[in-house]
Amino acid sequence: PTNEDALARFKQEVLLARQLIHRNVVRVYDLGTALGARFLTMELLLGEDLHTKMVHGLTLRQGIDYLIQACAGLEAAHQVGVIHRDVKPENLFVTKENVVKVTDFGIAKQGTQQGLTVAGMVVGTPEYMAPEQAHGHMTVTPRADLYSLGIILYYLTTGQLPFRHSELVPLLMMQVTQKPEAPRKWNPSLPQDVEDLVLSMLEKEPSLRPASARAVGERLIDLRLRGLV
Repeated sequence: PTNEDALARFKQEVLLARQLIHRNVVRVYDLGTALGARFLTMELLLGEDLHTKMVHGLTLRQGIDYLIQACAGLEAAHQVGVIHRDVKPENLFVTKENVVKVTDFGIAKQGTQQGLTVAGMVVGTPEYMAPEQAHGHMTVTPRADLYSLGIILYYLTTGQLPFRHSELVPLLMMQVTQKPEAPRKWNPSLPQDVEDLVLSMLEKEPSLRPASARAVGERLIDLRLRGLV
């Protein structure tokens, strides 16, 4: 109740989420107060997040089907100028009907709005963070979300994260400067076209990544239709 920064993030999540009405984005309805504490009301989701599914065991085909839906949800957000900035398996919820919902827009930023962070402040989850976010830059683009999706796809194809370190600063430096190992090193049976997509999403320079979440989704669908995954 007394944390003004948390309240500001709550309010921003409601403002942004109200603009996002899409099958693959969680619906957030309102901000309320009860006994001095604030709360969000949102649609009821029954199922489990993608992280839990990955821990329990997920085929590459299943994972890509989920990422295709995640791309659709993120494209809807990007179309109204909203960059999520914290895309990770825990924020991709899979309902019992296998519908993916992008959740948690608490640190999202709209291009036309003033952000809630200050210059040099790093926001996001380090293991999934785009290099430009790790730098603490305020000017991130939707392609930062594509980088994070690329980290998830890397894990789905190899069973491990591309960058791992027990300390924060070295991990952020790896995101900024170190090239990921080719997925086929860990999974030699992986088709070259799948590896090419993963590495293109993990380019350090945002302009070298795919143009949009829609473009990534279309490439994933193409891989499925061609029977490569």
